[in-house]
Amino acid sequence: MAALRILHLIPNLGKGGAQRLAIDICRELGKREDVEVMLATLSPENEYGHLTNGLGWITSPAHVRPSISGRSSIDVTQFTGVLDTFRPNIVHSHLYPAELVAKEVQPHGCLQVTHMHSNIPQLRNLSFTTLFSKSRFTDYFEKRRLLRRWDPKTARVIAISNDTLHFLEKTLPGRFHRGIVFLLNAIDINRFKRPPGRFGNRLQLVTVGNLLLNKNQIFLVDVVKRLGEMGHEVELMIAGDGPLRDAIINRAETLNVRDRIKLLGKVDHVQCLLWGSGIMVHSATYESLGLVLLEGMTAGLPVVTLDGKGNRDVMRHGENGFLIERNDPALFASKVAELIRDDTLYNRMSSFAVEFASRFDIVPYVDGLLEVYHDGLNELAR
Repeated sequence: MAALRILHLIPNLGKGGAQRLAIDICRELGKREDVEVMLATLSPENEYGHLTNGLGWITSPAHVRPSISGRSSIDVTQFTGVLDTFRPNIVHSHLYPAELVAKEVQPHGCLQVTHMHSNIPQLRNLSFTTLFSKSRFTDYFEKRRLLRRWDPKTARVIAISNDTLHFLEKTLPGRFHRGIVFLLNAIDINRFKRPPGRFGNRLQLVTVGNLLLNKNQIFLVDVVKRLGEMGHEVELMIAGDGPLRDAIINRAETLNVRDRIKLLGKVDHVQCLLWGSGIMVHSATYESLGLVLLEGMTAGLPVVTLDGKGNRDVMRHGENGFLIERNDPALFASKVAELIRDDTLYNRMSSFAVEFASRFDIVPYVDGLLEVYHDGLNELAR
């Protein structure tokens, strides 16, 4: 039997959940018999060098930039060459720029898998306000262009959370619904398990994510302030970087908690940071799923998080942590304080967090993904 040839395409390997998942999928697929896998990126950026060693990874510069004015910029020459050389049975694209490239060149008989890591704005439906917003109208133009290249028979769309599933059912035409697959994302559990004898410090809080507006880490500065007023002198470790770094520092200085806010920048081996911490805190106002929450749970950390909609699929309120429904620093701090003070509660949540996260391991996830691939190819062959 000929090997199943699978090409994963993503814009880059900068720090991010989609990039890390794509790498983990390819690493696990590479262990399977009768599978050949390649990871292709549209740019050479790679901040996961410690994970891509030995992985079949290439850079294939390409771009598709549609324009309403007719001045579209399209260059897929090198990507076409990759397709001609590798001859994949499946092209699995991650993130919107890669999706545009993947749909521009579709080999005959090739299954196209779209990994919907978030509710991308370009897929939103036309509305009255669209007519008065240049960006919304451009998004709708791109959606129409993309759908014309999207063959329902050759397409599978992976919804990574119930929130994303509902978004797709609302925004994609009915002919595409049968190709939507609900498959929660996964992590490499073995990478994040806390080694025996390693114990975290409950007064060390940790959060992981790029310093962006929707990640909302500035909210956590207020939480640290509130905890101090309650008598809990915690430290907040922030792993990640981005444009809001200065705003976070300024807020910490204003609240006189700068010495308790540790901005670590981009961290390669984040599991080591998790093992030394006691509680994971997460402040994103929107979260497509929240792989970092699962990573924290695997390391034994209860999670206190704002409700980002997608993360409802990985949170069991009162069991593996607390899901806070409103942006209230005092309420958030009170839940962290419960975990600091109550040993029984902390240990129960820590144990359940580890057990719960084990359901999201990359090995059974890839088993399910291979079923999606084979089912799609069987349908194409009929």
